[in-house]
Amino acid sequence: MKNRKNSPKKLPASVAEMATISITGNIVPPQWFKTITFDNGKPDLNSILILADICYWYRPSEIRCERSGAVIGQKKKFAEDMLRKSYSDLQTQFGLSDRQLRDCFSRLEKRGVIRRIFRTLESSTGRQNNVMYIELFPSIVKELTHKNSQKSFEATLSDPINMDCPPYHDRTGQGVTSNVTPITIERDTYPVITGGHIETNTTSNISSNISSLSESDFPNDPLVKAFFAPKKKEREKDSISKKMLAIWNELVPEKTLSSANKFLGKQLEAALRDQLDGNLEDWKTVCKNFKSSKFLMGEVDSIRIKPDLSWLVDPKEPRVRRVFEKQHYTFDDRSSSSKQIIDLDKLEEEIEELPEVTISKQVRLFVFQQNPAFDQSFLRKAILVPQENIFFIGANSHFARDKIAEAFEAILKDFLHHKYNMTLKITGPKK
Repeated sequence: MKNRKNSPKKLPASVAEMATISITGNIVPPQWFKTITFDNGKPDLNSILILADICYWYRPSEIRCERSGAVIGQKKKFAEDMLRKSYSDLQTQFGLSDRQLRDCFSRLEKRGVIRRIFRTLESSTGRQNNVMYIELFPSIVKELTHKNSQKSFEATLSDPINMDCPPYHDRTGQGVTSNVTPITIERDTYPVITGGHIETNTTSNISSNISSLSESDFPNDPLVKAFFAPKKKEREKDSISKKMLAIWNELVPEKTLSSANKFLGKQLEAALRDQLDGNLEDWKTVCKNFKSSKFLMGEVDSIRIKPDLSWLVDPKEPRVRRVFEKQHYTFDDRSSSSKQIIDLDKLEEEIEELPEVTISKQVRLFVFQQNPAFDQSFLRKAILVPQENIFFIGANSHFARDKIAEAFEAILKDFLHHKYNMTLKITGPKK
């Protein structure tokens, strides 16, 4: 009779089959689901995935002796002094949108775990502007990974060889150095406010829970002061397409657009970057030149097309550069008097100084950040009043009511529901 005690237990079929599969790639420490979170405490899954991929590239590879198999050194996985990535690469890899990726990077930068560095490179094909590199800070990775396990964290500091977690420790100086000598332009970095998960989404900054906090709540904390200082600057940095649209609406009001969808926003930014070297003043010139042309304004009898903003920034043609240099088309054959360019910072300050309750100001700021020109044209003249669980927007005309409902009813309903558990009602003047 067989001894059942000593007989090996048979593995389940699924477990045995998994042993034949080689799984490699990113590692996600379980602790990150508690330390990398949104304000409501839920895990920031997209940011976790992005950070895991960055950590994979920064973990060194082993160099083994071909004869003995012994580990004789380590090398970096990437070719240059720092990891180079583009938003399009990550979009393809993770299936995220451009905005989702930018927001993830912004939140990770606020935690202090990474930093984006944009360089101008000279290559055989010409100059490449705004090439993105990612710098990783291993000390912050350690803190996020061992935040609630002080004993384990202290062990990694004193004896990194005996770590029970993936080796995220700093490897600065190891590996083959790169011969690339780029011109480095570093963006501002933001400090981390630990313990409170204070972070904002750059596209909905005003809807963040930190609206109830101020510097006075932390009078002696330099990190808090540094956090509140760059909010406006960060929002400005991430709204180039909105600024371009606002300039277009001011200088070419005959062809005003209430908002730019994601596709048009990318085309605007690409046109500014590739054809105007990122210069917004040159974009103003483009808009003025566009308006000075009867052909481009569609005022020529024989014209079969109606040039508009989408036509202008079509990536298939360098039309922005042509209009800037007054080439290819006819210019200065019509009056092109334009309004003065609006001062976005000044208008935002005016909204914040309005004698209204906080929720009304936040709704105005929300619309303003989406489309400053729309705020000026329609919402600024409206009355915004919260009553119990209903938020009323009283437009000054039926036309304005229809425009507000068409452009912002859906997103404002979502904003008010999630932020204040309120419904929205848009009305016009009484007959």
